[in-house]
Amino acid sequence: MFWGHKKASSLEHLVRLLKIDTIIIQATVEAYNTAIINEENDLLRKLNHRSVISTGPFYGLDISFKRSGVLIASALTLGGLRVDSVSGIVLNETGYKISRLYTAGGNAAGICSKSYVLRLSLADCVFSGKRAGEHVAKSKE
Repeated sequence: MFWGHKKASSLEHLVRLLKIDTIIIQATVEAYNTAIINEENDLLRKLNHRSVISTGPFYGLDISFKRSGVLIASALTLGGLRVDSVSGIVLNETGYKISRLYTAGGNAAGICSKSYVLRLSLADCVFSGKRAGEHVAKSKE
């Protein structure tokens, strides 16, 4: 199920296997690790649930567009919007709730694990939709 994936014991080896720019990967990983060590937001503004990238094995997945197997998507998203975990209200870039703007599904809930990377989980939609609906019903706005 993993078209184009590579596994390596070091990041340098993975970069060579994937034939990608070493300088960009090193700079990205260094910036990410530095943000974690300094307890700052990373480039995607994440502050929690992060780990320093330091030991392998390392994995890379080629998601470039090409015909192969039954792969029908050229890319996939893993999360997206920042959401208040109690209500499902979307948060702006500073962490404040955007009144009456809710989201549901893969943008609002769910963490992919192991070999399940497709955002086709009905549970994400049901849970986050129910959460948003209950909040709207209780809201006085």
